[in-house]
Amino acid sequence: MNKRIKVKARIADMRVDLVAKQVLSAVGTPERYQRITAAHVFSNNWRVNIWCYKPDVEQLTTSRYATIAYSYFVTADEDGKVLKSSPEFTPIAAPSTTEE
Repeated sequence: MNKRIKVKARIADMRVDLVAKQVLSAVGTPERYQRITAAHVFSNNWRVNIWCYKPDVEQLTTSRYATIAYSYFVTADEDGKVLKSSPEFTPIAAPSTTEE
């Protein structure tokens, strides 16, 4: 792989991280958060998914599985700055830290 391709790949990786971090910063970290993924779809458009663990109350097991809890289609500029999102970003309710 030549140097130019490696540099472009590294820049693309940084944009993935930047787009994902901006989305998470805008909406907050949801309860049972597992991970966030961002995929470059076309042009300057991205699909960003927030994965959360789903509680399995039906079974008596310690295994957990994650599902996509929130999904956004975002447009970013050439530097990776998010310009708009569908749906629009709204804060995700943070888990309650107070006990009653």
